[in-house]
Formats: sequence, structure tokens, C-alpha cells
Amino acid sequence: MFDIGFWEMLFCAVLGLVVLGPEKLPSAIRSAAKFIKSAKNIAAQMTDELSKELDTKAVEKQLIKVKQQATKDLMD
Repeated sequence: MFDIGFWEMLFCAVLGLVVLGPEKLPSAIRSAAKFIKSAKNIAAQMTDELSKELDTKAVEKQLIKVKQQATKDLMD
């Protein structure tokens, strides 16, 4: 997802340690992890809903085609 290497992660860890200090850093990491987890869950739910909606639209189109064909067959 993100192209973050070892040195970038090390830099962020050192920067976080300097800015937040050793007392607040663990709670900040936990808060960030919770936020990322909830964002991933929301994205997965949206993906599922969109795929279900697209499947519903495809079924409706097929149903219309079948109805049109049946009507055409009855007219003939």
C-alpha cells in the first residue's frame, strides 16, 4: 500500500520519540493503529456494498432482457 522502507520508518520512530517523548509515544501508536484499523474496515465495507450493488444491477438487466424475450416469444 505505502512504499515505506526501513530508514523512513526509523526516521518516523525517532521523530515521534523526540516530539512526543517516551511516555506518550506508545499511546499515540495505539491510537494510530486503531484509526488505521477502522479506516480499513470502512473501506472493506464500502467495497462489499459496491460489489453487491453492481451484482444487483446486473441481475436486474438480465431480468429485463428475459422479460423482453418472453414478451417477444408470446407475441410471435
